[in-house]
Amino acid sequence: ANAEAGFVALSLAVAAPDVTYVLVDASLHQPIRQALAVVAATKHEDLARRFIVLLTGPQGRAILEKYGFSVSKEE
Repeated sequence: ANAEAGFVALSLAVAAPDVTYVLVDASLHQPIRQALAVVAATKHEDLARRFIVLLTGPQGRAILEKYGFSVSKEE
């Protein structure tokens, strides 16, 4: 390793079996807001929309939360 410590996304830390991590207190930063969308030029719109349905459904939300993502109720 080239560094003894660093900031990484929680999803990366959770997925790495040999990583010890500490969460940065939420009062010290704004949340990182991410979005999910279908790209207008896609040739696979139906598949992309089905993927979104999977991710926003109960099974997908559980997977996202397992890897440290806070899932918004907004859609």
